[in-house]
Amino acid sequence: MKPVAISYKPRSIDGSFRQSTISSPTEHTAHAYRPHSAVSGQQSGSVISVGDPENILVRTLEIENRTLREQIASLLEREQLAKVESSSLREQLAETEKRSNSLTDELSSVISKELGDLKLRLQMAQADRDSVTSQFNALNEKLIGTEEDLTAARTGLDVLKTYSLSVLDDFVVAVRELCKDILPAYAPASISSGGLISLARQLEMPAPNIPQNIQACIHGIHGKVYELNVCLGDIKIVTDAFRDTANMVKDRLLKERDTARLHDNEHRNETERLREQLNTLRTDTDVTVRELNHLKPLMKSLETENSGLKAELSALSDKLRQSQGEVNVLLRKVEALEAENTSIQATISVKDDQISELQGAVTMFRMERDEATSRLTELEKNLIALTEDVIEDRSSSRGASMNAARPPPHVSQQSLRGHVEHSKFEPQAIKTTLSPTLSSPKADYENSRLIDMVTNGKLPEDRLSAALAQDRVQRRSSSYYD
Repeated sequence: MKPVAISYKPRSIDGSFRQSTISSPTEHTAHAYRPHSAVSGQQSGSVISVGDPENILVRTLEIENRTLREQIASLLEREQLAKVESSSLREQLAETEKRSNSLTDELSSVISKELGDLKLRLQMAQADRDSVTSQFNALNEKLIGTEEDLTAARTGLDVLKTYSLSVLDDFVVAVRELCKDILPAYAPASISSGGLISLARQLEMPAPNIPQNIQACIHGIHGKVYELNVCLGDIKIVTDAFRDTANMVKDRLLKERDTARLHDNEHRNETERLREQLNTLRTDTDVTVRELNHLKPLMKSLETENSGLKAELSALSDKLRQSQGEVNVLLRKVEALEAENTSIQATISVKDDQISELQGAVTMFRMERDEATSRLTELEKNLIALTEDVIEDRSSSRGASMNAARPPPHVSQQSLRGHVEHSKFEPQAIKTTLSPTLSSPKADYENSRLIDMVTNGKLPEDRLSAALAQDRVQRRSSSYYD
């Protein structure tokens, strides 16, 4: 039987390997046996002097089981630390809830007070708005009445303008026809008379603040009166010419009285008729002038009334602008209060978001701890199964290999099997309680390396299974015990 040396490289928590050699006391050159342990922890190298490879493997498993127990104890200690930290976090959360409740009460009292003030101000603003609205409606009704009066005055003025211009046009046409009747060779531009009276072509307004429509009406009437004056001057000239002609005819008729008496009487009758027409025309002209003189005071009174209405309208407009400015100030105050209310609500929502984030972190911590607990349970089960596989491999390798190592005479199979069976790791019941609070990320805890090992797929049971499988393959080969 050859002594066997086992090179053992346990892996520490930080990932580094340390070499440990297990050999017999009398051996100087040994066969390399390197199962890779997947258990993380601090373990010093030890030398085991045995002659049986199975016993060496059992001792190795015992060492690994002891290391696993130590590691589980450290995990339990870390769980206790996590419980302490969770209790402190729970206390902090309770204090935070108390503060948030007090802040909520203060905010609700302040908000209720501010809302009461806002309601009172809003009622006052509504009352002011109603009064301003009633005043504005009254002013609007007065303005509508004033506009109706102005419209009626404009309509009357337009009717007066149309009637006066039409009448004056008729007079001008009639006078020109009369001039043609008196003098057939008469043309309006053939006689340049200065008119019956002294009248300027352009009328100068005595009052500068007369509206444009009234000025246009007056200028139109003045133009027609000017034309009528020119026509009357033409009539005077034509009449004078006709008188001169009549006198000449009279002289001629006097000379030819005996031969032309009948003709002279006819001319006299015609002259009499023309005189009657001229008198009638003068009478009508006087009536027209009197009507114009009567219309001038009426136009002045209308102008005075219009100026008074304009002044009243400007005063009402000033009052309306002042009321609108007050309403705008009240609206700005209401908007400022609404903005303050919005900011208070935003503060409350931020507090709610912070509380929800704390609850989410608590839920994440619970899930991670439950997952680590389940992984640890599976690891214990796999270790038990691997121990049984080692026992089975030992019995099968004993029958398959002719050069298999025998146990020492003083060690019986029953005692060895009993030792292995009694050395199996019994999983301990781990009491897990759900932690309600968590405030720091996963990397801040002491068991963060273990959590990373579980979540990233670097599981200890996988490495242990691979090492045992490799050992079984080597033991079945013929060169294993050479």
